Amino acid sequence: MANILFINPPNKPFTDEAIAIEPVDSLVLASYVEHLGHKVNFLDMDRRKLCAKDIELSSYSHVVLLFDYHIPLHTSEAQDEILSILTLCKEKNVFAILGGKIPQHSPEEFLDSGASIVVVGEMELALKEILAMEKKREEMKGIIYKDKGKLIRTEEREEKISLDELVQINRNLVSMDEYIDTRTILTSRGCFNTCSFCPVPVFWGKWRARSVSRVVDEIESLVRDWGQKKILFLDDNAVVNRFRMREISKEILKRKIKVYLGCLGTISSLDRETLLCMYKAGFRWIHFGVESGDQSILDEMRKGVTIEQIRKIILESKKIGFRVRASFIYDFPNITEEGVEKTNALIQELEPQEIRIHFLTLKVGTSLYEHYHREGESDSQYIHNNQPNVCSTLSKDIFVEKLTQLSKNLEKKGYQILSDVKEFRDVKKLKERNPELKLLTFCPLRYGLGWEDEK
Repeated sequence: MANILFINPPNKPFTDEAIAIEPVDSLVLASYVEHLGHKVNFLDMDRRKLCAKDIELSSYSHVVLLFDYHIPLHTSEAQDEILSILTLCKEKNVFAILGGKIPQHSPEEFLDSGASIVVVGEMELALKEILAMEKKREEMKGIIYKDKGKLIRTEEREEKISLDELVQINRNLVSMDEYIDTRTILTSRGCFNTCSFCPVPVFWGKWRARSVSRVVDEIESLVRDWGQKKILFLDDNAVVNRFRMREISKEILKRKIKVYLGCLGTISSLDRETLLCMYKAGFRWIHFGVESGDQSILDEMRKGVTIEQIRKIILESKKIGFRVRASFIYDFPNITEEGVEKTNALIQELEPQEIRIHFLTLKVGTSLYEHYHREGESDSQYIHNNQPNVCSTLSKDIFVEKLTQLSKNLEKKGYQILSDVKEFRDVKKLKERNPELKLLTFCPLRYGLGWEDEK
């Protein structure tokens, strides 16, 4: 039996308490490993505001860290602290296992700093094999390591774990009062889309999901045992299979579970029947990655959706009673000034309650990264990028001009413009200033805003 410390690394800067959610992807792994019979502890260095120099590792045989695994909320600057943690593991002779999109893409620096193994893709089966200590490293599948200075990549692991083999998360591993009042669950992996800016399909492979009964079991447990009132499906795309989402909703109704729910979804997967079924079950919030109001840009992105579909589903969602968040990538390559104006016009026409403006991040593992990334250029992997990307065809001044005009127009419509997550620390005060919580933001948003008022 191994004695393992799972670490949620510190962000840089530390994630503000106003938006902090439990590191559910790490907790899924930790709970799985604990179920295998190993001794598991969990340290959320981000919420505890700890750096590498603050932690004690002498009692552990293994450390497991994730960097840009399922939840890509660490800034790129957090990598330096992760490297320091790995160096400490090396000094203390602790076996360090690292997973995530960034480490598997550029493993050498992590391995040189102290990682014993970098896992490629999802981690459960690899962790099971590594911790069993029944095989030599070269016999294990889907890992990267160094041997006598040489980088070794073993044969790809084709086998995937059945998501129903994952146990319910042991949330006692962390202090739940350190996070906001919206719990998160993961019910599927991957996405059926192949958007050019998104690494999810490459990393996770074909979309897979937990069974309806297992999903609703977890929701029921959170409501019954933890007294939770708001739960978010943090899947990359929870509604890939609309029929599954209808069955989840029907099962929630059958069990008479009273809860407010939210999810991230793709417009092309939804229809009125599914939205109505979800609303009856307690869904009150949905996030759509709209990205652009210019059809030619949507086609370049490979979004697989039309402006008319976007218009229909968002207006339908709002009419049914959903609180809608829509996010937009403002500076996609080849965007024209006219294209930006089309995006602004669509935003003002649809008026989603929450509007999030992003600038493009060239994420590793995407076709955009392969095409546009150049050695020596800034390689930020943080999804909440707040500056136009270097591959943009328009100047920063044009984006500033268009965003200024958009902000002024939306303020006239009752929107509050936010650029600092600290604004979400006092939701009551925020709502006093803006009862409908109509928000245009240039920073990460808090989950769970306004859900309970809609039921």
